[in-house]
Amino acid sequence: MEKKDFESLDKMIEFIGRDLRHCIGVDANWIVALALSSYTETFGHFLPGLQNAKCFQCYNEFIDKWMNYGHLVDPKKPHLLYNEIRNGLAHEYLLRTDADVNMGTGSCGIEVLNKNKKRFIRFNIVTYYNDFMQAVRKYQRTIRNDNNLQGAFDNRMKGKQRLK
Repeated sequence: MEKKDFESLDKMIEFIGRDLRHCIGVDANWIVALALSSYTETFGHFLPGLQNAKCFQCYNEFIDKWMNYGHLVDPKKPHLLYNEIRNGLAHEYLLRTDADVNMGTGSCGIEVLNKNKKRFIRFNIVTYYNDFMQAVRKYQRTIRNDNNLQGAFDNRMKGKQRLK
């Protein structure tokens, strides 16, 4: 990676953090949940070995390896969490299961619970935001010395806009 690529990544992370903080500050919980879910997938696409992976695989890889949320992914239905949260928010403006999207905190940014014998998701935006930004900053530090991460980022960003 060239210096301009690191600067572009730094700017992207700065914009993401600032934009999300502003939206959190005005209680725009649904847009923050959508953005966080989409950005989770985005950073999954920057990981090695995922160039031809399905979107849910990129999402799962990032929440597992970088956010330590792997316990949320059902190995028998690896697409389920992504479909319920990210696709639900992007395509219906709702989660595709019984859910609560709130500006609160919890033990995890996403809590998968049983409520009345049905699957229930509690999306704790502040916790998710903090965990996501911590993971992204770790990625930002790690990529500087990791040739595999740099190669994956370069492959994903070929021909795409760089922030200045």
